[in-house]
Amino acid sequence: MKIYTTISTKFEAAHCLCLPEKGDEENEKLFGKCSNLHGHNYKLEVSVSGDIKNDGMVINFKRLKEIINKNVTNYYDHQFINELMDKVPTAENMCIEIVNKLQKAFSTEDINLEEIKLYETDTSYCKVRCKDEQ
Repeated sequence: MKIYTTISTKFEAAHCLCLPEKGDEENEKLFGKCSNLHGHNYKLEVSVSGDIKNDGMVINFKRLKEIINKNVTNYYDHQFINELMDKVPTAENMCIEIVNKLQKAFSTEDINLEEIKLYETDTSYCKVRCKDEQ
């Protein structure tokens, strides 16, 4: 049996979807209104798995939230994401960056990063599964 523990957190940030080598008109054709500066109230769900320890937990929710806040939430909150990334700050590219940050942070913990979901809106999200389904 595999046990998953999940934390949900939120942060607010701004971005614009644009390719620097393209002009305004071309970026608008590619990304629509999202080529303009705008913001989101992001919601991030992080799921981990591991063995249940002697304390009855895979990881304490408080500890998991601390790791996520330190490595992701506090990094992105109230920032202009374009200045933090080398790529177009789409939800997909942000997910890859978040997974990399969390895998590094979890490398010292006895847990496995399983999945993240990054919501840009209440109805739109990107999901990354870190382990292949078996």
